[in-house]
Amino acid sequence: MFKMKRQWKRIISTIMAALMVVTVIPGSFSSSSAAEIATPGDADQTGYVKIEAKLPESDEKGEDVTGIVYEVYKDASCKDEVGTFVLSCDGKAYSNKDDEPVVYADQEKINAKKLAYLELSAGTYYYRMAKKLYKSEKEPSDQNVAYDDQIYTFSLTAKATKKKAVVLKPELTTVQQTATPTDAAPKTTSDGFTVIAGTTETEIATPADGEPSRQSIIEPVAFARMMMVPILRAASSSYYARRTTSSYISPKMYLQDQNYTDLYSIYCGDHNKAAANYHEPGTKGDPVTLHTYGASSGSPLSSLGNDNVVKSLYYGYKNSKAWNEIRRNLDYYRHGTANGNPSAAFDVTNEYNPTNKYNAEIKIGTVSLTNKTVNNVSAGTATKKNIAPSGEKRYLYSYEVSKKLSAKGSNANIYKLDESFYKGTGHKLTGLTASESYKRSNIYKVESLANSYTIKVPKNVICYTTIGKAENGINTCTWTKHAAGASVTLSGGTYFMFIAKLSYAGISSIDANASKDGFVAYFIEPSSSAFQNFYAGELYNYSVSFDINWEMDEGSASFELSKVPSDGSTSWDYDYYNMAGIRYEILDKDGTTVKSSAHKRSDGITVKAATQLVLSYNGKAYMDEDGYNVIFVSPAAKAAFKTDHDLYTFRWYRDDLEKDTTYYYKEAATTSGKVTAPTAGKASYYYDDGTTVTKTLINKFAGRNISVTGFVQDKNAHAFTLKKGDKVTKVAATTTDKMDTSATAMATKSYAGNASELNGVKFNLYKVEKNGTDPSKVTLVGDYIHNGTGIIANTLTGKIKGVVAGTGSDAAYFTNLPYGWYCLVEDAATAQERGFSVADPVYLEATSSNKTLNFKMSDIRSGLKLKKQFDNTPMNKLCNYSLDGAEYKAYITSGNGVESTSDYICTFTTDAAGNGYVSDYNKNKYYALADVQNGRAYKLVGLPIGSWVCIKETKASEGCGLDTTIYYLYFTEDNMEQTVTSTEPLKNDPLEIYLEKRDSTSGDATGSASLAGAEFTVKYYDVPVTGADAVTTYEQLQATDKTPARTWVYRTDADGFINMGDASYLIKDQSSEYYYDTAGKPTFPYGCITIEETKAPEGYLKTGEFITSDGTDKSNADGVIFAVINDSYTMESFIGSASLIKKETVLRGDIKFKKIALDTDKPLSGIAFRITSKTTGETKLYVSKQAKSVCKVSITCPWTKKCL
Repeated sequence: MFKMKRQWKRIISTIMAALMVVTVIPGSFSSSSAAEIATPGDADQTGYVKIEAKLPESDEKGEDVTGIVYEVYKDASCKDEVGTFVLSCDGKAYSNKDDEPVVYADQEKINAKKLAYLELSAGTYYYRMAKKLYKSEKEPSDQNVAYDDQIYTFSLTAKATKKKAVVLKPELTTVQQTATPTDAAPKTTSDGFTVIAGTTETEIATPADGEPSRQSIIEPVAFARMMMVPILRAASSSYYARRTTSSYISPKMYLQDQNYTDLYSIYCGDHNKAAANYHEPGTKGDPVTLHTYGASSGSPLSSLGNDNVVKSLYYGYKNSKAWNEIRRNLDYYRHGTANGNPSAAFDVTNEYNPTNKYNAEIKIGTVSLTNKTVNNVSAGTATKKNIAPSGEKRYLYSYEVSKKLSAKGSNANIYKLDESFYKGTGHKLTGLTASESYKRSNIYKVESLANSYTIKVPKNVICYTTIGKAENGINTCTWTKHAAGASVTLSGGTYFMFIAKLSYAGISSIDANASKDGFVAYFIEPSSSAFQNFYAGELYNYSVSFDINWEMDEGSASFELSKVPSDGSTSWDYDYYNMAGIRYEILDKDGTTVKSSAHKRSDGITVKAATQLVLSYNGKAYMDEDGYNVIFVSPAAKAAFKTDHDLYTFRWYRDDLEKDTTYYYKEAATTSGKVTAPTAGKASYYYDDGTTVTKTLINKFAGRNISVTGFVQDKNAHAFTLKKGDKVTKVAATTTDKMDTSATAMATKSYAGNASELNGVKFNLYKVEKNGTDPSKVTLVGDYIHNGTGIIANTLTGKIKGVVAGTGSDAAYFTNLPYGWYCLVEDAATAQERGFSVADPVYLEATSSNKTLNFKMSDIRSGLKLKKQFDNTPMNKLCNYSLDGAEYKAYITSGNGVESTSDYICTFTTDAAGNGYVSDYNKNKYYALADVQNGRAYKLVGLPIGSWVCIKETKASEGCGLDTTIYYLYFTEDNMEQTVTSTEPLKNDPLEIYLEKRDSTSGDATGSASLAGAEFTVKYYDVPVTGADAVTTYEQLQATDKTPARTWVYRTDADGFINMGDASYLIKDQSSEYYYDTAGKPTFPYGCITIEETKAPEGYLKTGEFITSDGTDKSNADGVIFAVINDSYTMESFIGSASLIKKETVLRGDIKFKKIALDTDKPLSGIAFRITSKTTGETKLYVSKQAKSVCKVSITCPWTKKCL
């Protein structure tokens, strides 16, 4: 039905809403703009779509589009149909008042009828041509309209009202044309809106700057399509992906086959996930599944689900975009700006979609009228070419059908045309003259779904085409005549042949490229969800060429000459070996030049009389339609000539010989002089097509020594005999010339180290097409090898004949090299295992003026260094800490984090500055020493590229602890020289000494006295505590007369307690800053420590000993604690305790008094007195013993004004 029922629309709305929920699941394809995607609330919104097919452009008048059906689907698998359009004769669809299709076969009856619309919910839809006509078993081809199996897509929004409906514009073609809508160039409607890929969204103008165009939006259906129709993509496992470098900075990646061979570059499409892991070439990468689109009709490019992804690959490949531009496009068109891409690297939204390879493939077969078959159907010979920038692999497959037709010889495929085909009853080749005789080529058939060749019919030739089955007989078909100069499109189903008059003896060349190139896209799906999806593609193009020699055998004795190189090559590098202008003089037995007859051929051409034959670039002698010997300096010049001229073979004729005569042909020492147009009295001339290239080549070759051609003159004369009365036999000779192969090539290598370190490194020499050609695709000449002194020629492949590896004084050279470009490539395996970076390839050109090539390369060798440093703390300047003498050992290991000690590399020992020098190394490997200073080598070179190294400290330096970190390094071309920096932990003694102040009598404070406020001074001396000069006693310390490096003054709290590690006990203005360890804790560095009381609290004296908790006296004679901090002692171990007690001596006082009689003032005896301390409550009882005595009382009385 053309109008959807409300219930159906609700169903569609529900599905669209559900699909919107699905899109929040991470998947292969996501939206690039939330604003453009329908939400559940938008699902009830609808838009309108109609169809206006573009009619075929043809003069056949036999095509009829009436009844062709286009089906519209909601899914890319084309299973869920939501409506149809049935075309009338004008390419539009109409309906009646009930929205049922009405089909008009007559234009006059259409008038202003009701156009048919589909009203659909907002979203993405797909449409295609139905295989059958409306309510019929007939197919479109039965009405001479080509069936198009492409699936197209369009987006629909609520903006698409009936007045601004989305207009589908598929392009219909005849069976002969067979074009596809996607290949039509972008067009513009009268409203100024852009028409892309067969669809016009008339409600949408070109997006404003900064807005995504509608073609760039991936609607929810696209994601669902990938979830629901996996059968649309051809999937293959047993593939792997690998990153080519260890660095993530430039993650170039390859797809590998089951043998772990690199196939082609792949490009990431999700920048928010990991690239493939690094794997060595030839080793197993990360497993992936390969999905192919565009190679078969069951998996078209559209099934990939995102046209802009396909177009990014296609135009990225076609226009040689950089790898990072392609991956940026893929990410942008899949994720929008979510991953930090503000825009695409190159905009493809308004580009047309590429053609599926299976649609673009075009083949040609040869018709057998005898067997009534079409045989040898082929797309031609394929040439694979890497079209990627350096360091990548992207491939173009070029297919060429090449036909060489000749009217001569046992394999002739030019035939005399039977008269019944062009005259008499029932003949079908119209337009030929009945009184004339003709000859024809084979008949050929084109097979293609959507491609074609457009050829130009050569001069003096007619092309006939038909779409009938020509294998059943020429007179069973209706043929169309195309005269000389006409352009003819040869599409799928077309049969064609070429016809010329029987008298015509020229040479015709026909070359054409197919109108479309094909494309295959690959989606590479990793097995692990941690990796991003990858994409790749392949380009395909097609061409055809016909070379037709129409000349049949004719009378008169003649001599025909062609020339090939002495190695038998039928084609060669014309840039360096060009036979243009080489001339062969015709001599009699006495050596005198002989002029030929001015022979008139059967086709009316009079051949110019000449004493020589002059060759063109390819060793052939050509003649123009006026009988001149025309000389071509290049294939391009020859092709330009044939555009407007006929071309023939130039021969040397002798008419009416009276006897058999022997002549001689001999190569001249100089080339033909510079004549660039037919000139009276001159039999030959160079053809100048007016281009700079041709003019340059003519100047290079004309009138010069033969050496400029790259060939060596053949100085011998060669005989041939023409027979008396010979009317049919020609003498055709092929001569050979030796190419000048006197070029030589050597290689030199510059390296800052000793040349012996290069021993065994190899270098491959390639013959390449031009500067910059990828050497992996061309001819390997041989290899050089470094023998420890220099580079010498090593082995030859034999692929270029005559090349020799020099010996003796020429051992460095390959000699007898032909001219051309060469490339020297350093062998990665032998270089990298010795730790050398692989030098960039070097290209040089050998010419006649530059015969000695010297390929100069320079290398960087991998290097390993070690640097030791202290913790960043003031302690590192103290005398008991040293960087000197630490040892580190290095080993080759299998990977990051894998500790190994089996493959020893070297030992580094540090000097006083912490720089590691190589004190030992494995001399059985390719390692060597470098950076030698004062007899010590501070760098080890030659670590294999692509290897992991682990390094660990095995011996610490004085005052330092072992660095427990194991360092892992990976050596690549990007990380050739690496330095391990080891930070040494400094040994120390955490400041955890506790000191307690006690009364020497009671253990507690006496009277009103307090233990608070006592001051203790701790002094640190930076003196050596190990070795011969070690200070280990207090007396030695005093003898040094050293001042303390730092001093800390502590004050006891109310309980007489001090924690030396707690800064709150310090008297700030009298104390230095602590030393701290790496954890930020106060510590004693290695050295000497003294502790003494420098101020007693009120009521006490400073005198008194330091004792441990078990009562052991640790004071020296001066009442000072002395301790050494080194490897053998900590503060605690030296004094035997982490806690010290300082005994305090109390201040004591005496009281004298006497008892006297009040009246006599005389002392009284036997009187008792009780004395009580008002501070402490202490009580004493005293009795006077004699009348005259004075009573003396001694009591403990800490110094206080409140004593009594």
